[in-house]
Amino acid sequence: MGKLSEIFSALATVLLALLIIFLSSCHHKESASTLTSTTIVAKSESQIVRLYFKGTLLPLRTLMVLSPIDGVVNQIKFNYGEIVQKDQTLVFLQATKLVDTFRTTLSDYLQKKENMEQQEQKYLGDKELYAAGVMSKQDFLASGGSYATSVLNFNQSRYELDRVLMQLGVTPKDIEALRLADTQQVSEVLKKSFAHVPVKAPSRGVVLIPIQTKHDQSGGSSGSDGGATTSLISQQLQIGAQVQAQQAIVSLGDLTGYQISVEVSELDIVRLKPGLKAVITGDAFPGVVLNGVVKQVAFQADPNQSGGGQGAGISMFNVLVEAPTVSAKDQCALRVGMTAKVEIQIKNPPQIMIPLSAVVNTKGKLTATILDPKTGQPRVVEIKTGITSQNEVAILEGIKEGDKVVVPKEPPEPPEEGSDEEAPDAGAP
Repeated sequence: MGKLSEIFSALATVLLALLIIFLSSCHHKESASTLTSTTIVAKSESQIVRLYFKGTLLPLRTLMVLSPIDGVVNQIKFNYGEIVQKDQTLVFLQATKLVDTFRTTLSDYLQKKENMEQQEQKYLGDKELYAAGVMSKQDFLASGGSYATSVLNFNQSRYELDRVLMQLGVTPKDIEALRLADTQQVSEVLKKSFAHVPVKAPSRGVVLIPIQTKHDQSGGSSGSDGGATTSLISQQLQIGAQVQAQQAIVSLGDLTGYQISVEVSELDIVRLKPGLKAVITGDAFPGVVLNGVVKQVAFQADPNQSGGGQGAGISMFNVLVEAPTVSAKDQCALRVGMTAKVEIQIKNPPQIMIPLSAVVNTKGKLTATILDPKTGQPRVVEIKTGITSQNEVAILEGIKEGDKVVVPKEPPEPPEEGSDEEAPDAGAP
């Protein structure tokens, strides 16, 4: 009887231990199940997407100073990096080809002037003769025609002379009062002008070495017709350097602000538009953050980049970003040509975003699990997705604002062999 009691006691102990293990296992599974998922409420929010690019700092505005003549640099009146004022003399040039042009033009002007004066006197005399009835009407009209032609020729020659004198920086008024007999005197007066043709600053700015950019602003120096630059000097100007007419010899930069030209791929260009905010930073100027804005977005691919010309790569488009104002403190840390990082912020229209882990690809269809608003039970719905961020995806169809979406806290386990469930692919349509 004692042995039987001991046996029952041992069996009871074993059963109690098994029961404790079973209950503990159930509690563990229940706790585990509560930790594998959670629910979120779908709501529409605006998402900010950030795109990053690199470029170089350039002046906010650049004005090219063009040489008015072919010549040789014999004096330089500025230092690079110096701020100059409008009409300040920058360079003196010694004219080379202009000497012969001036002599020919001046001689022609004085001849046309003398001929006009002679024709004027003859016309006035013929007018009196015609009024007295001594000259026929036909002869009088011929005299008037000759005088009109001489006036036209004189005005044309004066225009050509004024253009040459403006290149020399000489006031035409002093020369136009001379006569043909004064040619030698005029030549003596202008000898100094041929050796010292001034090139003046067309506006206020910082003197820089000319840099050819896609968005530069060409402008003329004194005596320039403001035409397009045919070439530029891409190094510091030196005394004795040969320059050509309409060649950019220096540039004036507006450094109260900066601009950065960046290349954007065809995949992102349609997302950019003027007015988008940008943040400009750089390793060379730590601690300085410039607030910028997208100023221009190209509609044509850069022909020099792959895909924009004959290549088969991705086409690149030019985008201009401006930081219109820079504080005096920050200006001390910035230099033209420094490498800059540009962050452009794009605010997408409000839309529902859910975690990527809530999306499952089942037989090529994207699905998510929501709680039925009536029963509160999980229900699988087919969805259509839009743009994807690092952790979230936009929902275009299938889930509406206010729906409760089931989100696994851990990635779902790989489906067993033969299962219809596939790995999530939020990028599928």
